[in-house]
Amino acid sequence: MGATIPNPLHKNEELGICTDFSPETGEFVYIIGMEVEKGTQAPEGLVYKSFPELEYAVFTTPKANEESFPSTIQSTWNYLFTEWFPQSGYEHQGALDFEMYDERCYDPENKQIDIYIQ
Repeated sequence: MGATIPNPLHKNEELGICTDFSPETGEFVYIIGMEVEKGTQAPEGLVYKSFPELEYAVFTTPKANEESFPSTIQSTWNYLFTEWFPQSGYEHQGALDFEMYDERCYDPENKQIDIYIQ
């Protein structure tokens, strides 16, 4: 993806952005993208979205191999909503959460991502 996005701030970071969460239905919008320099114009077929700076709780998924990587991401999200939020006293804001995929995803036996949740 990075080859088609101009002016990335971090060449080896891709974001899975969850926005417009509906607590009633559990539905949300998922956007795949990269952080770019301010003022960057989106190429044809892509869109530029700007998000405000916010405070997040950050969780790192357990290390996983290629096969189990998707399930570790799902289980981390599940933990956040079934255990962490109820026990922490925080409430999910639902405005903007994201997954950060970086160099740690390159190792086929020890893949990890960070989940930023608000």
